[in-house]
This record gives sequence, C-alpha cells and structure tokens, in this order.
Amino acid sequence: MCRRLIENPNPLDTSFDLLYELDLFMELCGIAYLWAVPNGAGKPCELWVIPSHWVWPRSGGKVSNIVDPTSSY
Repeated sequence: MCRRLIENPNPLDTSFDLLYELDLFMELCGIAYLWAVPNGAGKPCELWVIPSHWVWPRSGGKVSNIVDPTSSY
C-alpha cells in the first residue's frame, strides 16, 4: 500500500510532484506537512502536501505532532 501511495499519491499529483512539493516546503520553510487521507477503514488512500504557510501552531491542550485538518481557527 505504501508504494502505491507514493507512486500515485492523489488524483492530481504524481510521485515526482509529491516529493518535489515536500522538498520545496522543507527548503523554504524548514518544515513540510503531509496529509494522509483515510478511507472508510481508516487506512491512508491519498497523500497531499499541506503548504507549510497554511499550518499554524495552537497552544494549550494535548501536545501532538498530528495536524487536524477539520479544525477551524
């Protein structure tokens, strides 16, 4: 499954696009975020790069390295 996700990460990106975008944000911002979209069984079915400038730290609550894409600010 992991190899398939890297080779075909989502409907719009190729593996080159995914790795290029990850490297781009890592070089520009010093950090890169990858969102593994779960399917109905909870297993990753798509990979998307989240632009680093879209992600903001939140204070308080439980410390986690997981970005919650459903929360609103």
